[in-house]
Amino acid sequence: MSSLFTMPVHSSIYRKRTILVYLLCGLATSLAVGSDSGFKEESGELDGALYEVAVAEKWNGKLLLFNHGLIFEHLPLSTYMEPDREPFRTLLQEGWMVAASSYRRNGLVVNDAAEDVLILHSTLVRKYGKPKRTLLMGESMGGAVSLRLIESLPERFHGAAILGAGLMSRDPDSHFAYSYEPESPVLFMSNQSEIDQALEYFFKSRKKEKETALWSIQRDGHINFNEAEFLAAVKALDHWVETGQIEREKDATVQVEEEKSSARFDDGGAYGKIVGVNATFGNLTVDFQVADFNRLGVALGQPFILKLNGKDFKATRAKTYSDVPAGKWVIFEDAEGRHTIAINRAHAANEAGVETGDTVFIRRPE
Repeated sequence: MSSLFTMPVHSSIYRKRTILVYLLCGLATSLAVGSDSGFKEESGELDGALYEVAVAEKWNGKLLLFNHGLIFEHLPLSTYMEPDREPFRTLLQEGWMVAASSYRRNGLVVNDAAEDVLILHSTLVRKYGKPKRTLLMGESMGGAVSLRLIESLPERFHGAAILGAGLMSRDPDSHFAYSYEPESPVLFMSNQSEIDQALEYFFKSRKKEKETALWSIQRDGHINFNEAEFLAAVKALDHWVETGQIEREKDATVQVEEEKSSARFDDGGAYGKIVGVNATFGNLTVDFQVADFNRLGVALGQPFILKLNGKDFKATRAKTYSDVPAGKWVIFEDAEGRHTIAINRAHAANEAGVETGDTVFIRRPE
């Protein structure tokens, strides 16, 4: 299949592809769902890619296209967009439309992903009318997707929030290279432990006097941002596009107050609850606090025993999931002050057979 990034954007091949999508979009499996939250949702399929759209009942003409990061090839397609989390929740309350594509396949698929985002955008324009402003928000590999789009089609996309590392994501057969010359504003936000790629693009583009900004989060991890930080980035980008004003370099860390521990200490360890499950990756959000691990005497980098659904697993307390080898269990503090249990490159919820509300038990090894 021909790729957008191996030919001029307005080539006849791309035009024919877009026309074909328009003809087929009426056959896409889609369902509009009413909402008592002031917006309606729609989902379906376009040219092999799933999509989700949430639009305020009184749309203000602004559109945010969310581009997710790499999803492993063995997992199902997912848009990874949840309208009830930030920044989507506030934007919908303010009258925005938010939308996302799953891309037609998982894996390292920057070229295909960019084409699928373009197809989704074209379909939304056809159905709802041309937005007065379209912003991109890309996480990890989705940041590379967003950068390619903003460099290639600044007339379509008015700004991009690039979140986390992943800018150097490459398709095996891609010859695309960044120009470092975006004609629309680009805001990078990155955790301190993975800021190098954002720094490189920021400095190269600033030497060319282009519109880029770099916000750092003084916290380790990968896309380890809290909801306030996600929302601040998108709101700042929107304000930048509107007024031409932004703080170009900033510590954008928002500290959250640690919740009071709800752990129950008994049987030589501590009991807690699973308060959330990530449907795509299977990560478990649990209600343990830093103080709970300190009380148990489990320091960063140390192993402990994790009991889920009656089964024991050996895990490590770390700063992020990539601190352990593939296939190993890990727990780390998230940006909201809670903890995430994960398996590096695997689905923790499926492996343990657990769900939201189940009990978690942790203890030191004997």
